[in-house]
Amino acid sequence: MPDPVSHADELKTRARFYAIGCWINCGLSLVLVTAVAALMWIIIADSRREKTAPAPANVPDTATTRTEDEKAIRRVLDAQVMAWNKGDLDGFMAGYWRDDKLTFTSGDKVTRGWNATRARYQKKYFTPNAEGKFEDRGELSFGELEVERLSSDTACVRGRYFLKLAGKTDTGRFTLSFRLLPEGWRITSDHTSVDCPPEKK
Repeated sequence: MPDPVSHADELKTRARFYAIGCWINCGLSLVLVTAVAALMWIIIADSRREKTAPAPANVPDTATTRTEDEKAIRRVLDAQVMAWNKGDLDGFMAGYWRDDKLTFTSGDKVTRGWNATRARYQKKYFTPNAEGKFEDRGELSFGELEVERLSSDTACVRGRYFLKLAGKTDTGRFTLSFRLLPEGWRITSDHTSVDCPPEKK
């Protein structure tokens, strides 16, 4: 016959072990929940940081980047020369910023906007006069070019133009402001001055 005292002690021991096991399980569950919550907080914080992080301000300014930008700007000018000499006004105008804020200054006259600048060239060189004749557009070339990169998306170009006409060559200096736009480098401001003929003595 089993001993009732020993049986009671056994039940008490089992109850203690059961209680201890429950406490251990609760503790492990609490640690697990805390760890998961901390991990979720870290993930959410990183996600918000990525969304609010500012984009890089500028493309790294390296010698290679500066060289490539200068080549791209010179290609714009070369394309303008080729277009002008083919009588392609729109091809020539493709080098300018197609915006109302474009400025073209010649002498004391300022033309504002891409359309107005195109109309100026159209009227002077691509529209016949009263006698049905066109102004001599000549053969255009650029020289003495100096490309100065001011930042990752702006540059200044100084140079001289030569317009070879019948019996003479017109020349003058220009200063161009370039900006890097989504479509590439474009002229945003053009200041051109014509050389004055030497004074007669």
